[in-house]
Amino acid sequence: MNYDRMQRLIRESKKTRQHGFSDAYSGIGEIVKKKRVAMNLTQESFATGICSVSYLSKVENNRMDPNTYFVEEMLKKCGINLELCSNEFEDSRVLKRAFKAFYQNDPHILESLKDEASDLELKRTYYHCALCLSVMKKDFVTSRRLIGELETRMSTFDDYMLEVFGSLAVIHAFQTSNYVEGLNVLNAIESRRGNDPYVRALNDMYGYLIKQKLQRKTESIRHYTAAMNTLNKYYQTDFLTMMRLYHITFMISEAPKEALREFENLAIKRIPTELINMYHYIKMRLLPKETLTVESIKMLDDTNKDCWFYKALLLVAPKNIDDIKHHFKQTKEDALLEKVYFQSLKYKNSEAYKRYLKEICLPLAIEKQEMEYIDFFSKKLISLSCENARYKEALAVYTKKNKALYKIHTQIQA
Repeated sequence: MNYDRMQRLIRESKKTRQHGFSDAYSGIGEIVKKKRVAMNLTQESFATGICSVSYLSKVENNRMDPNTYFVEEMLKKCGINLELCSNEFEDSRVLKRAFKAFYQNDPHILESLKDEASDLELKRTYYHCALCLSVMKKDFVTSRRLIGELETRMSTFDDYMLEVFGSLAVIHAFQTSNYVEGLNVLNAIESRRGNDPYVRALNDMYGYLIKQKLQRKTESIRHYTAAMNTLNKYYQTDFLTMMRLYHITFMISEAPKEALREFENLAIKRIPTELINMYHYIKMRLLPKETLTVESIKMLDDTNKDCWFYKALLLVAPKNIDDIKHHFKQTKEDALLEKVYFQSLKYKNSEAYKRYLKEICLPLAIEKQEMEYIDFFSKKLISLSCENARYKEALAVYTKKNKALYKIHTQIQA
């Protein structure tokens, strides 16, 4: 994705939005200002015969709801057809409803809005509605295609459309483990933090998750606090629960007692179906390892084989490989690392095991930007090399790991 282009477009369309602004002419000021600048006219010369300069300035900055006379005269001076302009207003109304439905996790309303958007002359909102649906359903192939399609239309987006597109791109990047790309998009849209609470909540939510994944823990706390405040204000139980579960997951290795206290405060009756495997994975992580058996996985929902289902299986895998191997025959894209890790456990020969770690596991972890797996696989390789007194091999793995981590950090735009 072209982050510089996104930042430039955001700077050009930077506006001060106001809640309660009339839907009838929402965004008219942005259209007029762009056209006035393109015509090389000052506010004084443009306003002559229509309104005062201060009135024009307030409209251009979306601080005033313009009347119908002003809109007609202003568009006439710009040479813009009011009917065509109305198409853009309709785009904006449908998109706001669509993103609210995405935030509320309501695919039925989204489908309805997608059908409604297909009748609009401009197809931008239709593609945004389709992207909302594919990101919600974790249909990665469709999401990638739609993001590519929308990127070619970015120059026609208004500021709100840029925010929504950026937010959906960030969520998709997190879902597909492209954390660096997600952070770069997040940085590009950070300069334009609008007033839409749903966009703001999700940007802070995924900003926290991505920065945690990239080991930028101190920076992530600001996002966590802001996300939880907005999610509580604009109540969304699924996202609130998801944030709490992720927060506990990140705490387990550093503060297990605190993680246990947080976990005990969760009520299982309030866990959404799509998060139940994540909940049970955390429960298994917090239990003593010796108490985990193949019976422990019976609490998992095997109808929803998400990455948390496979992460939970791996907790019992070393002692129960044959009992769970049938689950790993087919996995989704977001559980690919768990699959290759499971395959590595089946190797009895240490040389073959080491070769698999070196040629498959570590490169995939680097490609997926999963720092925990990069660290885990490299430690396994270093340990195996040292056991056989192959210290140069161990040093080479250590160097490769550090280069990979350095590359990830340098790819992140400041």
